[in-house]
Amino acid sequence: KWNLKWNDEKVEFVSRVLFGHRIELIAQELGRSCITIKRIWNRFLEDRTIERKVGTGLTRKIDATRDERIISFAIENRWKSLNENRIVIAPNLTINTFRNRLKEVRIRRHVAAKKLDADHIEERLQYMPVFR
Repeated sequence: KWNLKWNDEKVEFVSRVLFGHRIELIAQELGRSCITIKRIWNRFLEDRTIERKVGTGLTRKIDATRDERIISFAIENRWKSLNENRIVIAPNLTINTFRNRLKEVRIRRHVAAKKLDADHIEERLQYMPVFR
C-alpha cells in the first residue's frame, strides 16, 4: 500500500516516476536536482512513504514558552520594528529566527503609512480601471 497523503512536490515526483518518466527529465522540468528526486524515490521504495522520518531536521533553538512570549510581545508592540522587538525580548536570537517565529503564527509587522490627501486619492481613482 502506498502512503501518498500530501499534495506537494514529493507526490508529483513519485507519481511521475511511477508512470515511467525518467528522473533526469522530471528534475529538469520541475527545477530540482536529480539527487533530490532519487532520494525521495529511494525513501518511497524502502518505506512506502514520502514523509520525513521522525527526529530528523533541525532542532528548535527556543522552547514553546519563549515562543509564546515572543508572539505576545510582538502583538503588544506591533508598531515597533522587528529588530527593536527582538532586542528587548530575545537579544540572543537572530533576526531570521525571530521573523520565522512570527511567520509561523502569521503575524506581520504593521507599518505606519503616509495618509493620502484629496489630490492623491483623486489621481488614484482616475488611474484605476473601471470594472463593470
